[in-house]
Amino acid sequence: MKAFDRWVLSGPFTTRDLGVYRIVFGIAALALLPNAQFLSSYPESFFNPPPGPFRLLDALPPLGVLVALELALALALALVVFGVVTRVASIAAGLLMIVLFGLSYSFGKIDHTIFLPLVALLVVWAGWGSAYSIDSSVSDAARPPRQWPMRLLALLIGVGFATAAAPKVLGGWLRPGTQATEGHYWYELLIDGRDAAFAPLFGNITTPVFWEPLDWITILLEGGILLSVINWRAFRILISFAAVFHVGVLVMMNILFTTNVVAYAAFVPWGLAVAWLRDRGVRAPHLSPRAWIVMASVGVPLLALCAWLLSISLPLEVENGIKLTIIIVGGLVGAAYLVSQAVALVRWISRTRADDRPSGRREVGV
Repeated sequence: MKAFDRWVLSGPFTTRDLGVYRIVFGIAALALLPNAQFLSSYPESFFNPPPGPFRLLDALPPLGVLVALELALALALALVVFGVVTRVASIAAGLLMIVLFGLSYSFGKIDHTIFLPLVALLVVWAGWGSAYSIDSSVSDAARPPRQWPMRLLALLIGVGFATAAAPKVLGGWLRPGTQATEGHYWYELLIDGRDAAFAPLFGNITTPVFWEPLDWITILLEGGILLSVINWRAFRILISFAAVFHVGVLVMMNILFTTNVVAYAAFVPWGLAVAWLRDRGVRAPHLSPRAWIVMASVGVPLLALCAWLLSISLPLEVENGIKLTIIIVGGLVGAAYLVSQAVALVRWISRTRADDRPSGRREVGV
């Protein structure tokens, strides 16, 4: 048990990492704020919740309730960004996202958005309100970050990927003659109409030499993330591959795994980025705790209201543009990390060979 406890409680995350990620997460979640009002335009007969607590509902809540839920979520996320009553705001944001996403799932389409509320409900216990927050500016209590919520989040991400890998394996994705990725590509292109940008170009590729490795890469990635949770470096490498992989899926099939990328960002060493900026003279303004409180009292409702108004008024093309930007930025960060790990590996191999190389000097016998 002691070895297991050490594994659960060990991790590289600092309060700066978590504090910066809290702001990144809050802004990204506000940019992706769900608009549930359109659900009221569907016929009541379409409302068919999946197994779970939403089966207790006989029908979709009234429009006023949906608007209230959206506004409450926007306010909770704005509080998270500024770090005001961070623990309560984070838990409220996570629960409100589950409610809004659950209502959306009740009309038949279940997306990958579950990672967002999981982040809000878990990383808060790691202490993401202990730095770069109003809470920390008015409190002198310095609390070391807890690592177990990050390990649990990594485990749940791995489980989520494993549940996607298992049916693929059972469905024959690993059989050499299937080219299941190609079949999925044509389904998305012809049935779902995902034929924008570069997607049609891949229809000209018919050789199994291209498509079959994609089946194996998909299975190895989705199954490997759960195994990589054992080691933080291995996990970071695998989710970096996943971030790059999502860019490939975007280019090939126009599928947006945006919330996945926001969740992966929890494992970025944000504190190093802050240190890099400080070395170059970029620093946050030094304000008194009272000034920060005044700023938050104005900024929180303003940010929440602006995010809500944009969520109900932005054209679909702009919303997709925001999601696309998040995926591309995530892919670039993932690719940069993979390159850094490759360079570190080459240097380690070079040092190892240099240490094993004979000195070339002969010992002179007496």
